[in-house]
Amino acid sequence: MTDTSSLLVSYGIIGAGLAFALQDVFKNFVGGILIIVSGYYRVGDRITIDDKSGDVMDIGILNTTLMEIRGWVGGDQPSGRLLMIMG
Repeated sequence: MTDTSSLLVSYGIIGAGLAFALQDVFKNFVGGILIIVSGYYRVGDRITIDDKSGDVMDIGILNTTLMEIRGWVGGDQPSGRLLMIMG
């Protein structure tokens, strides 16, 4: 009969390492699902996240794409840059 305790400890360490390495992906995935389901903002809305402002172009599970405004251009004109906001 083999000793399975060392095998279980090894799997536990590997699982903890994977969970630690993939925690940002998990957070972005859950955040994307919450944004899509709750309708917090929709495509076409003008939003500000941190210090970035823009019009929502696309909402994905892992990121949101914005057309930047007020970047290096004065006023509410689009700068032409696309911003990918994670989470």
